Amino acid sequence: MTRLFKTTITISAALCAVLSACGADTSTSTNIVSLNAAPSKHIQAGDHVLGDPNADIVLIEYASVSCPGCAVWHNDIFPDIKAKFIDTGKIRYVFREYLAANPDFADAGFMIALCAEEDDYFKNISLQFKRQRQIFDQAKKGDARGAYISLAKASGLSEDEFITCMGNQELREGYKARMQLGNDKGVGGTPAFFIGDKRIKDSSYKNLEKALNEALDAASSQ
Repeated sequence: MTRLFKTTITISAALCAVLSACGADTSTSTNIVSLNAAPSKHIQAGDHVLGDPNADIVLIEYASVSCPGCAVWHNDIFPDIKAKFIDTGKIRYVFREYLAANPDFADAGFMIALCAEEDDYFKNISLQFKRQRQIFDQAKKGDARGAYISLAKASGLSEDEFITCMGNQELREGYKARMQLGNDKGVGGTPAFFIGDKRIKDSSYKNLEKALNEALDAASSQ
């Protein structure tokens, strides 16, 4: 398996060698994970989607679970976006995995979320954003492997299942294919947002609220 958890955070040089032991090379519920949502040119096979499958407006986020800015957005802004636009059935929201900001950490986190129960995908992504600082602090002390084993167990995986998970290249290739969709659209950092095909560069709540309302108004006038 490729080296795991290589990071720009100052961690001991032996970290990756230690971590390499981890493994070998139609409901309107907003809590449901849909891998095959209602047809839309903006939703791909394998996407994880929240919201009413009949909603016309699709908000797409490319994010890294090891990106501090993504953690801030998910912890502070996403709950309000979810309450106003997703829970009310106005839009669909798509989360696409993107390796950025300590990509080996992000890979481990994405793999845990993908290997755990499908219906818990968003819950486990949220958990990772909430635990991000804790994970980084533990990694700085030389125990990134322990941090991710703990995260895996909190996500419903045993240690053995986590080890097997980290060697699942099919899942890894799947999320990297979704990441490539972002690269093709010019995404070079996270978080990155699109409403349909339109890039939204200001991810503040105020600006996203305005952009989503404009998209909803345009859709209703057609």
